[in-house]
Amino acid sequence: MSDWQREIRLQPHWGQCKDGKISIQQLARVVAAKLKAIRPFNDDELDAERDELVEEFEAFAADGDAYRDDFDDIMDRLYDWGDTRLDTKFIGGKKVCWIDTISNPAPPKSVSAV
Repeated sequence: MSDWQREIRLQPHWGQCKDGKISIQQLARVVAAKLKAIRPFNDDELDAERDELVEEFEAFAADGDAYRDDFDDIMDRLYDWGDTRLDTKFIGGKKVCWIDTISNPAPPKSVSAV
């Protein structure tokens, strides 16, 4: 298992967009804000790439005519950035950032046994 150094949780917004409750531009705005808010790596290359991704998501969010394919392209670059290795381990090892689009926004409440 990888040792992710940062994490960006995109639920519930990811699911809301998927269900048509918010626009893809609104989701892009959320992704930009969450990406911008993560702690810098103090690595010029990683931080510059993060800043470029933030700008691309913000530009997409501002473009009412933007296409979903364009969003998908930016997400692919975000996933690639997140998967950047920070050490030389072949299996596992440190990677930049887990981009979480699948987890529930809140853990389920425990149910007491009857």
